[in-house]
Amino acid sequence: GDGSGLTGAGPSLANGADNRVVTSSSATALNGEANLTFDGSIVDVTGKLRIDISNGGTAGSGTAEGIFLRNTQETDNNAVTIFGGADDYNNAASAINLINVDHSANYGDISFDTRGSGSYSERLRITSAGNIGINSTDPTSYGNSQATLVIEDTTNPAICISDTGQTKDWWLVGFGDGLGVRYADGGGSGSASNVTSSMFFKNNGNLGVGNNNPQSKLQIENAGEQLRLTYPSVASYIHEVKSDGDYAIDKDGTVRLRIKSTGEIEYAGSLLTFANSGGTVIQTVQPGVSYKQLDIRGSTIV
Repeated sequence: GDGSGLTGAGPSLANGADNRVVTSSSATALNGEANLTFDGSIVDVTGKLRIDISNGGTAGSGTAEGIFLRNTQETDNNAVTIFGGADDYNNAASAINLINVDHSANYGDISFDTRGSGSYSERLRITSAGNIGINSTDPTSYGNSQATLVIEDTTNPAICISDTGQTKDWWLVGFGDGLGVRYADGGGSGSASNVTSSMFFKNNGNLGVGNNNPQSKLQIENAGEQLRLTYPSVASYIHEVKSDGDYAIDKDGTVRLRIKSTGEIEYAGSLLTFANSGGTVIQTVQPGVSYKQLDIRGSTIV
């Protein structure tokens, strides 16, 4: 029968096609059955569900003993789903999907769903090829041959590397025309501040430092030093474009070479001028005083 009304020690259970699941305190229990079928759509378990597996198995072999969930529709992309975080699976807060993407070959994906303020949808997928997609159901790599992590979004997908101890964040941000490297203070759960564009790799191969639209293979932009070349423990040479448009090479705070926007060249205190009217003037420059050493005007042959 169905075991209703049984009290005391309970019945003695035996194997057989007509066995039912009953509540019993008997020392004997149902065992040795090849299959146990629940004739219904839902089985509710209140409290904890524990399943002990005594047989050994190797993880990653595909033959380890464990819990097997099966979708009996033997077609590609059928799935079984583990729901959680809500009173009803129709309103689940999250889910894990075990997807048989190729039934004949038994190739499988695993996807993870969550419910947010916008919608309930897939957020992450691990494909049968080992690729990982965030907001991507079909993550592929360059040439579709390497293992990869794909992050998709309609507005600037990014990867954040966060130092929570110092509340400092670094971001790799995908833009329509390139990849940006950005820094920010105090990210985490709060609003970021001091957002700085540090570097930009444009999709035409140009690199910008302090510039998000580099017009050459390397463009450095800064109100101050732009490039410092250093030999360890010896000296540093600073290359920079001054606020007046001059290009200067400084060493230890002293101008060694300066190309002026007016066309003059200053080298270690001497000034070489190419006059608009033709000719060359070389002179020593001191504050407020100029001394001409050589003045060549017109046609001169040496």
